[in-house]
Amino acid sequence: MGAGDRPQTPNAGLRTYTINEVASLLKVSPKTIRRLIESGKLSAVRVGRVYRVPHKALEEFLAQSATKRREDEKPKGPEGNN
Repeated sequence: MGAGDRPQTPNAGLRTYTINEVASLLKVSPKTIRRLIESGKLSAVRVGRVYRVPHKALEEFLAQSATKRREDEKPKGPEGNN
């Protein structure tokens, strides 16, 4: 039986992070991550008394939070003018 033939366990692809791990990855304080979770901006699962942030939820948060250029904003030339 090769590596690709292993049976899948129900949570084989489930990667979760602690609040401290997410804070470290994003270089913010754990308190900021708690606020994001409590406001509903970052999805998390409560396991007992602690939160776990699924990898997919973190990816979705980062995708939604990505800065996008406004349509009416045009790139400036090399000297800072249009």
